[in-house]
Amino acid sequence: MAQLEAAASGLYGAELVLSDEDEDEDEALVALRLVLPDEVGTSLARYYIHVVGLFASTPFDAAVASFAQLALDALEAEGVKDEVAEMDLWTKLFRSFAALGQYDLAYQVVMSVPYHETQMTCLAHLISVVCENGAAALLTTYSFSGLEAELERNLSFRARNSDPLAQPNYYKVLYAYHVAKGDFRSAGTVMFQQGRRLGELGARQGSFHDIVKLQCQSYLAATNALALVAKDHAWIAVMSSDDGERGNKRRKVAQLIPEDEYDPAVASRPLEVLELTDVRKEYCLALARLQLADEFPELERTSFHLEPESVVTLFSQLASFDQAFQAGRILNVDLSSLFEAVTERCVTLALHGDSVEDAAWVVQSEEAATWEGTLSAKAWRLLERHLARHDDPVTFRYRLVSLERTLATNRGAKPPSFLTDYLKDHDLPALLRALIKYDRLDDAFTFSLKAIKSSSTTATQFSTSSPYSIYDQLLAIPAGDTASLSDDVLKQRQQELRAALDVRWAALEKADKALPRKD
Repeated sequence: MAQLEAAASGLYGAELVLSDEDEDEDEALVALRLVLPDEVGTSLARYYIHVVGLFASTPFDAAVASFAQLALDALEAEGVKDEVAEMDLWTKLFRSFAALGQYDLAYQVVMSVPYHETQMTCLAHLISVVCENGAAALLTTYSFSGLEAELERNLSFRARNSDPLAQPNYYKVLYAYHVAKGDFRSAGTVMFQQGRRLGELGARQGSFHDIVKLQCQSYLAATNALALVAKDHAWIAVMSSDDGERGNKRRKVAQLIPEDEYDPAVASRPLEVLELTDVRKEYCLALARLQLADEFPELERTSFHLEPESVVTLFSQLASFDQAFQAGRILNVDLSSLFEAVTERCVTLALHGDSVEDAAWVVQSEEAATWEGTLSAKAWRLLERHLARHDDPVTFRYRLVSLERTLATNRGAKPPSFLTDYLKDHDLPALLRALIKYDRLDDAFTFSLKAIKSSSTTATQFSTSSPYSIYDQLLAIPAGDTASLSDDVLKQRQQELRAALDVRWAALEKADKALPRKD
């Protein structure tokens, strides 16, 4: 390369000599002209371009880079404007730096190229080179000022059209880029898209467990990214999946989505807007599929659509109640059947003692591990905890489900006090109806009497909300119509209830008379 530079110096000296037309040609110039193409002439820039061409087909990338830069500088110095030659030189300069692994210099070339088409070509090649050689992190350190949108479009295109199991993984590259820029919503979108792609693969291109693990990781990363976004903006817009018949109703687009937030060129399917809760549901479904597949192999089939309700049912069948409750809460499904199953397990333990087989779900519970008491007591306490977490604060429907299941399966024993006492204070009519339905008349009379006596001590003009229709129902039960009480005991209990009601009505009349009257 030193001789080539010396020749360049000789060519430059010859050019100075030729500026005097009366002088004879220098012998060195004559020699150079014998070996150089005619188009080189006395142009130093053309000479460097010629040298670049000589090295282009060799592995000497450093020489190509050096002479390409010299050629560009010489063209500028000579005031020559040759776009074709310049674009070729910029391309060779960039590719030489990239081939040498000098990515910082290659990036500088990308940002300096004055021709848009050449700049885009170099940018695309830079992305390929750094990603394929394990240096993708560099994309998060360079600013790419003015080229950010093109960089994102390029990475997004590669992600959509590449195998999500192959390396480099352009979904992860784009995710890391968005995170580095603090754009967590876009980062969440990318990871969700990868999760969807992995779900479409199923077990066709690899191990089911490996693929679903990656899918779970993708959805979890999407969830974590969106959790960092302000609540009003914690949503993503993605193309609707082809498996719309999964059973999930497609959400309508409720937000105005600017065109710069998605690529209209690829928006061939309707947009689906997903909020953070929706992404959590997708993660929960994928995780449940992974956890249940060993016991239910049919879940490994891509064509098998796992419904949210089925997740709770399958976990319940395995007595994995903690996982069932967690999934049910995230997926927002009715937990009535789950509470029925747990209640039945509690009753079974109460009736048959602390059978280890029946109490496996209690033994395996981390929450109950430090509690004192029998397995049966722990089981009821677990049920109470789950009710406190998941029951509706208005309808108390799960407590009613548990109460009715207890009454139906354990006719000889009293229901747990945490159920009856809570309902007595919050929904006495529902408690009494359940007790009457399952012929627990003695308990029904007892709770009725307690309620009446309690209300009689605080009678006001507004104290008429007691369930008098249910009291009338108890008073109207004919002799011989119940197996839980003898006719004599039934008659006695009805007399006690009637007497308590008389006292109650007397207290109400007294309170009414004490009210001030307007003339």
